[in-house]
Amino acid sequence: MPIEFQIITSREFMRLGAHGELDWAKSMEVLTVVVKGLVERGTDLALVDVRDTKTDLSDIQVEALATVLKKLGLRGHHRLAILHKIIPNSKAKLFAEAASDRGFDVGDFTSYEKAAEWLSHSGEEDPDFDREVYHGPEAKPDVAPPPEGSS
Repeated sequence: MPIEFQIITSREFMRLGAHGELDWAKSMEVLTVVVKGLVERGTDLALVDVRDTKTDLSDIQVEALATVLKKLGLRGHHRLAILHKIIPNSKAKLFAEAASDRGFDVGDFTSYEKAAEWLSHSGEEDPDFDREVYHGPEAKPDVAPPPEGSS
């Protein structure tokens, strides 16, 4: 079953000043436009890729982002996967927790494949999906050796 989700990179909405500092107000303006576009198109799933983010948000800014989701037009049926680097005390994890506490369906991931699989899972059983054959994005498929005599 095909799924449609939008990929949003931090470069699409994070704006920096002349000295590399985060321009919070401008970043929020751009993020508002990006999210409104997502909502207007009727796309309910998004993957926000912040792996290349060079600016570290404060805990207050992370909480503010989680709080502003509703004002931006997101609702409980929208799902956001946050894709981030593996780092201790990740702000992405903090954001996912803060947004979830506010009723949003947000997950944090360090693997694109796991994020895409999470976004595609509706919570309902797929009668055509055979879990005995598919074991996840990291499983190696069984490959039969080539027939004897072939090169």
